[in-house]
Amino acid sequence: RQAMRGRYFKYSFWFTLTVATLVGLTVLLVTMMNGDEDMLGPVFFTSIFACLALAAHVLVPFSAFLSMGAEWDENTWDLLVLSNLKPRQIVLGKVLSAGVQALLYSSAFGPFLVFAFLLRGVDVSVVLVTLAVSFVVSVLLSCLATATSSLSRGRFARVVLMVLLAIALVWASIGTVAWAATMVMQPGLMHDGEVQDAILGALTIGLAVASFFFAAATARLAHEEENNSTGLRLTTLAVLVVGLGWMMWTFWDSRQDDP
Repeated sequence: RQAMRGRYFKYSFWFTLTVATLVGLTVLLVTMMNGDEDMLGPVFFTSIFACLALAAHVLVPFSAFLSMGAEWDENTWDLLVLSNLKPRQIVLGKVLSAGVQALLYSSAFGPFLVFAFLLRGVDVSVVLVTLAVSFVVSVLLSCLATATSSLSRGRFARVVLMVLLAIALVWASIGTVAWAATMVMQPGLMHDGEVQDAILGALTIGLAVASFFFAAATARLAHEEENNSTGLRLTTLAVLVVGLGWMMWTFWDSRQDDP
């Protein structure tokens, strides 16, 4: 509830919606004036998805970073400890609040992306898959932001971590937008079996890596005398199992003689 009612989310939510509306109108006017109606749908979709990536992959994880850092700055960490909340529950609350924000952004930008489908040139499967990938990436980056914010309680160290996290979030957003642009410009790739396996593999491995960051944040918040290694070891094992499982599936599906 705190994450939904905060000024950061309210201002960023309406700011991104306003920017997306202005960008969409500009793309429609410029494209129609240039007579490129065939590219209207893909260009409109890429522009709106870039706004969604800015919100879900940069603003939402950054909000999770600030939320965890505020526990040290506002001296509210002691209250959380006295409430008998376990470190896992505290981290889960931070990640779930970021996930709810990402869902709200996806629901708000969904009509824009569906409108791109109505403009023709965009496959509806591309719209659905890109929304799913955007949500998973947002959760992954939110777990990374929470784990990064838990590394240090010193203000100067967290400023350095904040800068490094901002760079990582921007690059992740750019990479996701480039992937979405490739999918929308070449819709036939979405129906290719190998591409589908690659997307599904990336989603599952992304969730596995997110669980590792989640375990790392939980270990950082736990008491020094508690067991801080079991969770990390189990999640590391899970990540390796998922990765090796996809490698085995890829090798079996390709049916090559030479591994």
